[in-house]
Amino acid sequence: MTLTFQPRKPFQRRPRPDEGLALGPLPPAQLVLVSAYYDDMDIRLQLGFDRKIDMSAFDGSGIFVRDGTFHGMMYVATGAWEFLSDTTIKVSLDVVEEFVGEDVELTAGDATGIVAVDDGGTWPGSERGGVAADLRNDEW
Repeated sequence: MTLTFQPRKPFQRRPRPDEGLALGPLPPAQLVLVSAYYDDMDIRLQLGFDRKIDMSAFDGSGIFVRDGTFHGMMYVATGAWEFLSDTTIKVSLDVVEEFVGEDVELTAGDATGIVAVDDGGTWPGSERGGVAADLRNDEW
């Protein structure tokens, strides 16, 4: 008679359901642009966000306004800026070139340097699904 020996499987402790994996801190929430207004008389752009902002690293060279309705120009937000409130800024626009179009549009990249004071969340820019925001009215 032959006996076969089968080794026992090693014990593996299973985590309890209430034991979660340590993933670390969540990244900060992105800043949300809640209002945008183009002043075609003073050639300035007003941007309002969902929480307090820090402008110390502001770089407006990636923020463009294409005005095909009033002046037929494309502008960049490299002029002087000021806080209107903790969440809203107004930026003077500089002329880039002539623009032919029927709308007033805002496009901005993600490297504007506008960040949230509370958690450092950044503004990802203005384009929504590849279409620039329409600034002809204040419906944002």
